[in-house]
Amino acid sequence: MFSSMEGAFDASVEIWCESGSIRLPNFFSGSSVITSEKEETFEERDRFSIQMEHFADCISRGKELAFTTDDAVENTRVINALKQAYESGDKVFLH
Repeated sequence: MFSSMEGAFDASVEIWCESGSIRLPNFFSGSSVITSEKEETFEERDRFSIQMEHFADCISRGKELAFTTDDAVENTRVINALKQAYESGDKVFLH
């Protein structure tokens, strides 16, 4: 993400790897995902509302959450690696 007083706010995200890339033109709406192979569009919905609806449904119906604490830990590893790569300018490999 990029933002400054001199430029307009840009909420796009682009991730490159050896097998291709993924681009989210608007990270916050999540209405479009572009990979190096194809583009998919989705109905635009507030992602926080979706998360809260799922959480409430799990509590009221005794369902399992779609994502586990292990998923959260792995997501945090990826985010930390992205930050490290950005700050160092080097590739970061996760094993």
